[in-house]
Amino acid sequence: MSDQFLQISARLPPSCIIYGLGQVSKPLKEKFDWTTLGLFAQGQPSAGHPFYLCLEDDGKAHGVFLLNSNALEIGLQPTPAITYRATGGILDFYFFMGDRPSDVIAQYLDLIGKPHLPPYWAMGYQLYRQGHTNLKSVQVVVVGNRKYPMDVIYGDLLYLDLKSYPYDTAMFKHELVNNTVKYMSIVQPLVEATTNRSFIVKKGTGDDIFLGKLTLKRSDPDYAYFDFTNPDTFTDWLSVVKDNFNSFPFNGLYLENNEPFNALDPVPCPLTRWDDPPFVPKLEDNEHQELKHRTICMSAVQKAGVHYNLHNLYGISQAHMTYDVLKNLLKVRPFVLSKSTFAGSGVYSGYWLEYKAYTWDTLRQSITDMLTMNMFGVPMVGANAFCTQIESTDKELCARWAALGAFYPLSLRKTSEPLNLTMPSGYAKFTYLRYRLLPFLYTMMQKAHRLGETAVRPLFFEYPNDKKTYAIDDQFLWGDCLLIAPALKEGVTKVMAYVPKGLWYTYPKMEKVQSDGEPHSLSAALNELPMLIRGGSIIVEHDPHIICHTTEECRRGKFDIVAVLDPSLYPTNHHSNKGEFYWQNNGDTNDEDNYFHIKFNANDRVFQMYALHKPTNGSSKDEMLINSIKIHYIDGKIKNVRIPVLKKNLEFTHVDNILDINAAEAGLSFWNDYYIQIEFRNVLGF
Repeated sequence: MSDQFLQISARLPPSCIIYGLGQVSKPLKEKFDWTTLGLFAQGQPSAGHPFYLCLEDDGKAHGVFLLNSNALEIGLQPTPAITYRATGGILDFYFFMGDRPSDVIAQYLDLIGKPHLPPYWAMGYQLYRQGHTNLKSVQVVVVGNRKYPMDVIYGDLLYLDLKSYPYDTAMFKHELVNNTVKYMSIVQPLVEATTNRSFIVKKGTGDDIFLGKLTLKRSDPDYAYFDFTNPDTFTDWLSVVKDNFNSFPFNGLYLENNEPFNALDPVPCPLTRWDDPPFVPKLEDNEHQELKHRTICMSAVQKAGVHYNLHNLYGISQAHMTYDVLKNLLKVRPFVLSKSTFAGSGVYSGYWLEYKAYTWDTLRQSITDMLTMNMFGVPMVGANAFCTQIESTDKELCARWAALGAFYPLSLRKTSEPLNLTMPSGYAKFTYLRYRLLPFLYTMMQKAHRLGETAVRPLFFEYPNDKKTYAIDDQFLWGDCLLIAPALKEGVTKVMAYVPKGLWYTYPKMEKVQSDGEPHSLSAALNELPMLIRGGSIIVEHDPHIICHTTEECRRGKFDIVAVLDPSLYPTNHHSNKGEFYWQNNGDTNDEDNYFHIKFNANDRVFQMYALHKPTNGSSKDEMLINSIKIHYIDGKIKNVRIPVLKKNLEFTHVDNILDINAAEAGLSFWNDYYIQIEFRNVLGF
């Protein structure tokens, strides 16, 4: 052991199954077969999260986090055992114990920070089309996609201080406002090296030459990197971001190439112990096995120390400062995406998964990566929500990417090719279904933000005592009740999905599926996505009869409450059919207290909803109206549905055992609590 090589090993419980340790391409369930993982923000993937979750065969779990920002190599041995090798720093371990995996993650997020709550518009479909050259090319994208829901469009890569936009900015802003579309700018952490700024990362040899002049393949001007570990950077970062905002207003920022990335290869660095260390971890995307490969010199000096020790923190330090800058500038909840992440990044940013190729293998891998990032406290995550134009000749693969992409928390399509406005089979159906379910997804994001839960999770989080769920990486859950089992293989029209024990309903058709904990064959035609909702659940949706093209349009409409009953839960009130609903009253307000938190309980006799929290200002009583309350399935002949305290009977229909209460006619809203009684006719029909 030395100051540039630290190693420690530990035995693990015999039945331990490990998840986490990323972000690298691998199965959800780790293998103890001499696997070696390198954690260093470089290339793809560009994240370092030295945390693992261990699940034992009794359903109990624990977690271990190594707080070390140096390049790491982690080995898994058959014993089972784990070995950590670090290029420096200290071995600072944190341990978390819990009865369930979710308990461990909640404790971990208590330490590193709970995720930020994105603005509601960020839940909508986002389009990143590279290569806009004028307003007309943007209009083609915006107008061409208007027949489908779309909330966000991305601009091209910007280097701060240049202010060179390829658009007529006044006309472009007018175009976006008219279409209620939000705009995301893509920026790199670079500035002109000729600018006299003391906070720029310097060359590590003691002089004042900007690092960018040594490392970037650019001629006029040269560029250098910001040092986000220097508190003095905030004022200047705010200034340059504000200058660009004043030239061209944006709603959020995508932080690109902030590993940081350097196109120059090889990188001309001085011969130092930092640039040529005695030990380099095995890295997935680095055949050269050099830490300086396609990044900046490890000997670069930052305010907090030498870059060798801080490299994995560059992305989170930029995301943190950018989040604070946007909060100061925009006066609303910021939305930031960061190319590079570390433990705690979810507090400030989301993460977009990129792959070298979009194939059947990476389609499946994206589920594992999405689930793993949720364990790391980054719930706002997704891969390319649509196959790229280059691969669009494979129409089946395109359709499957479109189906799954609609149900990543972050639904973003990126392409550099001309847009093919003929969408694949099922695209409109999946996208409208996503928008219908946004209140439920937003509730999951609120619970992640407030309670440290995972918005999207593997099945074993809800069924830790069901060993059949431990290795499932081709299905996932939204929250605790919506199971999604996409088709991930070529040529299939059905999916053999594992359905945990209990009563489930297909979604949105609501056909019953009773499972003893075994695989079920679910239809998966090219325009279908197998989905099940767990019996005993109550969720809130946007009114499906309203076709909205942006989240703003959806928010102006009414809500549907959907209850799917499980009769086995009726006898015990504390285990009754239940659900909850969070809603930020203004979709992107900074006011943490301006929200609804509604609880639901139901059985075949009673539906109850009550507020644990309501906004105190900034709301109209005409908002938050309920369109209908649908309860599946209630047997028997219903005589009456009423609110006793108001002495009010409610209009309803009861067809095919589905009770549909007309809440709109009664003027019901989430501003009020309701106790609704369901009365049945007796055997004589009275």
